[in-house]
Amino acid sequence: MELQNLTKGVNKIIPKVYEDAIQPTAKVIGQMGETIAKAINTALIPLRLIVWKAEEIENSIKTGLEEKMKNISLDEIQTPNPRIAGPTLEGLRYTAQEKELREMYTSLLANSMNKKVAPNVHPSFPDIIKQLCSEEAKILEFLSYSNPIAKIDIKIFPKNSSQGFSHYLKNFSLISKLSFVENHQKANLYLDNLIRLSLIHIENDNFFLTEEFYSDLINSKEIISLIDETKNNNTTFNLTEGNITLTTFGKEFCNCCIEKKDMLCLNIKTE
Repeated sequence: MELQNLTKGVNKIIPKVYEDAIQPTAKVIGQMGETIAKAINTALIPLRLIVWKAEEIENSIKTGLEEKMKNISLDEIQTPNPRIAGPTLEGLRYTAQEKELREMYTSLLANSMNKKVAPNVHPSFPDIIKQLCSEEAKILEFLSYSNPIAKIDIKIFPKNSSQGFSHYLKNFSLISKLSFVENHQKANLYLDNLIRLSLIHIENDNFFLTEEFYSDLINSKEIISLIDETKNNNTTFNLTEGNITLTTFGKEFCNCCIEKKDMLCLNIKTE
């Protein structure tokens, strides 16, 4: 009987001790949870302004379409294909702050409403824009005016050695500077994505016959610095020429999604 009473007493004490032990920890965890929740909530607040509502899209798109279609006769304007218009309007919801992509979507919608051009608008175009960043849009816009553009590869070889080579620079071009891309270090990443989307093609066995097309590349500070470096490191280099060009699909995409503008200064001097 005494043992039974003792057991009952212990069973009453243990939950109380356990509750007292974990209460401070639970309180701290709860406070941490509240802090994280507030931080997350604060970080998400700007999305209310960035993600457009239907009426905001309509107001913006009307202004853009009026400008892009002002020279089209009224009988050439048609209702756009829902397969084009639907994804395009959805994509516009998330590009309020990205001018280049917003312009692409608006141009695409305008062309889908033009009876003469609409047959050239591929249903995949809205989804392709969705997979681009603004920097890649700048590259495509430049290529739509100046295609193809020169690029070079450089391989480094140890002198007096049978060892292999290592790529020091691959697909090096001035395209990021010429298209005003802000992050030049990511130029190859942007090119890889454009290749993945079948918009551009890198050609290594097809190059310009006139050497002047490569002179700005070879005389760039990056290449001059590399040549000086190989002299100091007892290595030599091999330079191969090629070009970056739009694919047939890429040309059609640019025709439908990039508005032609006056480009007064394509030959930009680089340091």
